[in-house]
Amino acid sequence: MRIEAKAKYDTEVAKLKDLYAKKDEIKKKELFKAVENSERSYEEIMAFLGGQAK
Repeated sequence: MRIEAKAKYDTEVAKLKDLYAKKDEIKKKELFKAVENSERSYEEIMAFLGGQAK
């Protein structure tokens, strides 16, 4: 019984890791799209993200 529980646990953990990876990929795509559509330059965005906004 313990082996079955461990296998189920491992399967669920793998699913969760996959979901987190998909969530991160969606966030990256949204961020990239926002940068593409921004009126700010790459340098301005990087300065802002680096805490050097003017």
